[in-house]
Amino acid sequence: MQVIIFLLLHLLMLPLYWRKTYGPLALKLCEIEGLIKDERYHALSKILDHPTQILIVFSLPSSVLLEWVRRFLADH
Repeated sequence: MQVIIFLLLHLLMLPLYWRKTYGPLALKLCEIEGLIKDERYHALSKILDHPTQILIVFSLPSSVLLEWVRRFLADH
């Protein structure tokens, strides 16, 4: 519940373009089993800095997303 409130508050502060991306991306990151809260917030801020990576997140099967996010965070 706290995560959803946090995401909604931050969503209201973003420009329209980012609001359309932030919400779905945040929800997608919340769905990744094994991703801890700090990793989720860090990934959200870093992935938004790399728009092409957003497409990758939505195209990868859920079985590899956890590993992809962790490698992305290690590299960026």
